[in-house]
Amino acid sequence: MVTQVHVKDGAVWAGGDAYPLRNISHVGRRSLPPVQRNYQAQRERLTKRIRNIAIWGGLLCLVTGGVATPVVGWMLWEVNRQRSQLVDVDLPGLHALIISTAGTQQETVWSADAQQIDYIARQITEAIRRPDVIHNNTYNIHKPVNFQTVNKHYKFIQEGNGNIGFASSSGTGNITAGG
Repeated sequence: MVTQVHVKDGAVWAGGDAYPLRNISHVGRRSLPPVQRNYQAQRERLTKRIRNIAIWGGLLCLVTGGVATPVVGWMLWEVNRQRSQLVDVDLPGLHALIISTAGTQQETVWSADAQQIDYIARQITEAIRRPDVIHNNTYNIHKPVNFQTVNKHYKFIQEGNGNIGFASSSGTGNITAGG
């Protein structure tokens, strides 16, 4: 999948949004570090919990003549569901093209390719320096990342060491370009 950023007609177009070159006060890049998360310890803890529920729940079912069977079954199902949701995560570093207009920063495009985002930021900066020159350039982002994916997979980083907080948006700009 390819997402495009266009510099034409005196504006930067990212997705369906236009940012007039004369109104852009800043062009930059933000990065999120690579994420490697291993849930093995949590899976082992939940496996022990399943074993304990099975043992103690089985005894309880025997003592109560099977009356507790639905409750024990539900407990086993719920803990197993939690365990199955723990999937190891290995995500690349992500990079956003930031365009500021009137002091508001907007993440316009996310990509896994830092060099591409750097190149586009430099080209947009050059176009801003010379807004009277006719620009008609299209930049293809070959590794676009959907903003919802960024928010979903990176927001848990706020826990523990290496806290970078939530990936968020000002609510404007085309943050869903690509992916």
